[in-house]
Amino acid sequence: MAKLSDLIDVTEIYSEIPGNSLRQLTRHIREAGLISSGGRGPGGAEMIVPDVVNLLIGLASPTAKDAPVHISRCRNAMLDSGDRFGSGNDSHVFQDEDFGHALESLVGFAAYGHDQFGGNFEKNKVHYYEVTISRVPNVSYVEASITLDSIDSKTWKYDFFENNKIGTPKFSPNIINQITIKKNLIDACSKVILQGFDLVPNLMHHPHNKRVISK
Repeated sequence: MAKLSDLIDVTEIYSEIPGNSLRQLTRHIREAGLISSGGRGPGGAEMIVPDVVNLLIGLASPTAKDAPVHISRCRNAMLDSGDRFGSGNDSHVFQDEDFGHALESLVGFAAYGHDQFGGNFEKNKVHYYEVTISRVPNVSYVEASITLDSIDSKTWKYDFFENNKIGTPKFSPNIINQITIKKNLIDACSKVILQGFDLVPNLMHHPHNKRVISK
């Protein structure tokens, strides 16, 4: 099992975000109770799936200080009722659910290799995935998407959005703080919580350990 420091180290390698920036980000997330906390060193809290999800979402926050609010809003973004199915597919991966639970099911699948936390990844033979998180300026909502590919060339794109009281246009073109988190980063962060940093195979020398997060 991994500690927060292991999760930070993996994220730094795969995202090229400086460790100091990640430590500042996770400090704000942890102080808000959104990352498991405990003692320091060997006595520190072991990371679990929601911790990974909250860190990944936090990477799209405009500032480290804003991360707790950003995470809460993103987690509550709801699946668009028109995006339950991928084009040309007769099966769905996600039910009507919020982005937080959908991402937890994806991270669980990446960590355990089966549908530990929901979702129909195994049934649909999902083998590639990436997540996009965006924030729209001067408008009180966020939007996100999860894109999945199967080994038999099927594709799903699930869109999640936060619908505010005054009614905002979905998928505004005026997006800032958009990031795409690719499979390698999701896999590394997911697997390290089970195996620990030193046991993730070839982590330091992975041929795709650069530029797997894009802004």
